[in-house]
Amino acid sequence: MKRSETIAIMAILKEAYPMYYKDKTKDELSITVNLWTEMFTDDDFNLVKAAVKSFIADDVKGFPPVIGQIKESLNMITQPEQMTELEAWNFVNKTIGNSTYHVKEEYEKLPSILQRVVGSPSQLRE
Repeated sequence: MKRSETIAIMAILKEAYPMYYKDKTKDELSITVNLWTEMFTDDDFNLVKAAVKSFIADDVKGFPPVIGQIKESLNMITQPEQMTELEAWNFVNKTIGNSTYHVKEEYEKLPSILQRVVGSPSQLRE
């Protein structure tokens, strides 16, 4: 993200949290913009903007986000939700139960990550 884009993000935050930013000096705002620019230099502006707006929409405390909160929101936007260990085991267990006669077909229904963990269709029978 470029400095000009960071300034646009800060404008959104300033509008959403006017009381927090009302007494900030130009030097303080410049330091904030520099830090945010550095911390989000490798991130896409539109994704950061979406993460900031998502934070604002869900905020019930009335305080602007810190960088880590926006980074976490970015990860949620860009990384698909992963299944828990219990969900993965339940998925494999169900597949084992259904694989008596059609083991290859049942194996192919597994998500690719679970196929790598299981190894091969024959593992579902053993």
